[in-house]
Amino acid sequence: MKKVTKAQLQPSFRQKDLISVNSFIGFCQKYDIGTTKDELEYFEKEGLLYPVVRVNRGLVEYKRVLADYDGKGSEEWRFIPKEHIARAKKQYKFKEIDKATTYGHGSILSGSDNWLDWYVKHSLAIFPARTKFKEWSSYRSNQTWATKPKKLGYDYETFYTPYQIYPLQFIQSRRSLTIKNAGLYKTPEEWVNRGKQIKEMYTQDISNDFIRQKIVDYYKLFNFINDLEELWEYRQLDLARFYEEAVKGYDGKQKDAVDDLRHRENVLDNELKPKAEKLLTKHNISIDYLENWRFTFLGFGTFGLRIKVMTLRKPYLKTIEEETLANTEQPYKIVYLINWLIKLVGGKETTIKELILGFSGKYCPYCQSPFEPIRTTQITCGSDACKRAHENELKRQKRKSGLYRS
Repeated sequence: MKKVTKAQLQPSFRQKDLISVNSFIGFCQKYDIGTTKDELEYFEKEGLLYPVVRVNRGLVEYKRVLADYDGKGSEEWRFIPKEHIARAKKQYKFKEIDKATTYGHGSILSGSDNWLDWYVKHSLAIFPARTKFKEWSSYRSNQTWATKPKKLGYDYETFYTPYQIYPLQFIQSRRSLTIKNAGLYKTPEEWVNRGKQIKEMYTQDISNDFIRQKIVDYYKLFNFINDLEELWEYRQLDLARFYEEAVKGYDGKQKDAVDDLRHRENVLDNELKPKAEKLLTKHNISIDYLENWRFTFLGFGTFGLRIKVMTLRKPYLKTIEEETLANTEQPYKIVYLINWLIKLVGGKETTIKELILGFSGKYCPYCQSPFEPIRTTQITCGSDACKRAHENELKRQKRKSGLYRS
């Protein structure tokens, strides 16, 4: 198996989608994927799951100001950014301004389309997949305020993309928790204090190289999904503008505007078909490839893909609108977009519900991902890593049987 480089493990992302490590942990918990900062740090150290970026909060100059801030006659000292002093003077009655300058950490303005560009331009961003690993504690300052910048130190925020929940779950599934000398812990207190002795708690049941290759497969798909989302958002913005103008044209009559909107959807999709085909070519992705991946994401949704559970939930699923599924949970949104693209380029039209209810229950023996076989002889989920793993397994079997002996 070809060795994966660190550059290949740089996650694909859209700047507006990036979320802090705390938000990422919370997002994972929504889908019953438990993780911690310690675990994420460990996976970065192992070269398996790198954060997208770390952003330096920078330094802000503050002045300590004594004033009546609530207008009730009670004065108190507060820190105000130096650049906001002139504006604050107009709002509050300043009694005294400390001559000394105090330094604090700035805030990160994330969430816009290109917010990260400013931090990269000013050398305030670090991409962990391109740098040597350092303990996470070295990126955090233990000072909130300081009279000198050097005493304050630097403070970084770590960012992930929500899509990394999927490779995270895969990594967790290929690790087994082992506790050395577990029989020595006789009391609850001993178990509580065992952390230092089992800090590195994960042992491998398959190689890191295989895991990394599988993660590269994930990132290849997410790079495509990011572009697909851009295409979808372009479509939705066009339709929103069209509908707004249509309602005006019909003097606020929404029914007539909706009829025109449906026609516009068909016209626009025909216009977007060449762009969708270019996306597939750009990323070297086939329809079969996308069809296989859908089941990986469906397994993360509320309804899952386990046959026993599906039997119980089937009546509920039938009552839910397709758009509701797509707009409620990220895994279903991904499948919804893939279905839209497949239909756009002339593939088989299907829905999220049809895929869930029609799932046969087959799982890849190498990564445990659910998939619907396209051929009766299909063994793996179809990802590059798993196909190679299967090919290597067949070679091992042949060598063992003596077929490769000279």
